[in-house]
Amino acid sequence: GEQVLRARLMRGDEQAEGLAGVVPPGKRAVAVAVNDVTGVGGSLRKGDRVDIVGTLETGHGAVSTLLLQGIEVLAVNDAGRGTAASQGVPGGQRTVILAVTPQEALPLVLATEEGRIRMLLRSPKDQETVSLPVIRLTDLAP
Repeated sequence: GEQVLRARLMRGDEQAEGLAGVVPPGKRAVAVAVNDVTGVGGSLRKGDRVDIVGTLETGHGAVSTLLLQGIEVLAVNDAGRGTAASQGVPGGQRTVILAVTPQEALPLVLATEEGRIRMLLRSPKDQETVSLPVIRLTDLAP
């Protein structure tokens, strides 16, 4: 004899409307534009975890570094993909929404605004972090 109420059917984290309801406490949602190459071939899905490599031009040439590790994908928007493909543009653009701390947001935003990023899809079983040095273009030459 009880009424069926939306609040009774939804878990607590689903009661908040929209994306804000799934952003973990202490994190912020940040949108990043990617294409098929930078966004792991278009295979990213909600719940995946990624590492992010940033490449920036400096006064001494390009450098790449592992900016962030184990970042949760909150959402993937493929809305622009069909339009780009129909216009002959390879690797249509999409937006990936990531959950980051405010401290993680700073290098990510800098790299997306002033350089390039590439996402690396992690296995759900891989929880380890690695420490890698910054790599310079000159490091690749023998």
